[in-house]
Amino acid sequence: RRYKKLERIPPESTWEALAITIERMARVSTCPQEVAALMSAYSLSGRVFGGDETWVVLEAAAGLVTRAEMNPGETADLIRAYALLGMIPGDEAWKELDGGAELGAPGMTPQEVADTLFAYRTFGRIPADKTWAALDTATVRIAQCGSL
Repeated sequence: RRYKKLERIPPESTWEALAITIERMARVSTCPQEVAALMSAYSLSGRVFGGDETWVVLEAAAGLVTRAEMNPGETADLIRAYALLGMIPGDEAWKELDGGAELGAPGMTPQEVADTLFAYRTFGRIPADKTWAALDTATVRIAQCGSL
């Protein structure tokens, strides 16, 4: 995005270096915060780079961090990253993301609820009943606090 604001496009070698770095980091990271940050950074680049292998490594890393380990912000960031990339998570990843959204919804900020709902809408998916109820409760909590 920064390049876009400068009206400059990085050379292909820069994209290749970023892909290698992201793959290397994703292969060794088991920290939910790092995985969410990697996916978020990758999605914010505005470009799918590094080919299928980069995506496979990122999705594998996301699958290694269980819903119980993700905080509300990490879950929202991860779901939003998938949506921004236009990359549809696999069934197992959806199961984990949906469960993470359900568990994290009570502590989500207004932005995290919005990002999570944005991702579901982007993919035309409806959250599982328990997840929907948790997100609905979070929305009511936020509205009552006047934080919207």
